[in-house]
Amino acid sequence: MKASTDRSHRISGALEAVVRVVLDDPGRTGDATLATVRAALASGRLDAALARAGLGAGCREALLREIDGLVEEHGAGVAAVDLLHCRAQEALCVVIRDVVANWHDPDRAPTLADVRAAIAVGRVSALVARGLLDSEGRDMILGALNELIRVHGARVSAEQWIGPGDPNR
Repeated sequence: MKASTDRSHRISGALEAVVRVVLDDPGRTGDATLATVRAALASGRLDAALARAGLGAGCREALLREIDGLVEEHGAGVAAVDLLHCRAQEALCVVIRDVVANWHDPDRAPTLADVRAAIAVGRVSALVARGLLDSEGRDMILGALNELIRVHGARVSAEQWIGPGDPNR
């Protein structure tokens, strides 16, 4: 099953930083979309955040052009979170790939909650035993997963965190 969106490999690091600022804005009301990211950037409201990220004032026009290209290709209503690169570390991506590859419910895709359940019943140990994971990174996997769940929720599709260009997607 393919993730609902595969746009993350198409955005620059600078635009990713802008999207994260919009997503993390505690005053944001409603969904963050390409349209709301563009509006926030065009208004100058993000200038301080751009400066903190080391992006100069001239960067705004390039970012607006990049957003406009994405709007042309995908529409203004695309969820901003769908534009982000995989935040999961590689070890967690290995676990997610395994859960997705072994998923047997045709009615729904596996979620981050399903990945956590798989970890709870020993999926990481099985992957270490098969030589697919290094035993030294096993403690960090659950922490990375819990951070994804904290930020994005337990019911989001796990597949979107595998990463662009992965042959198992």
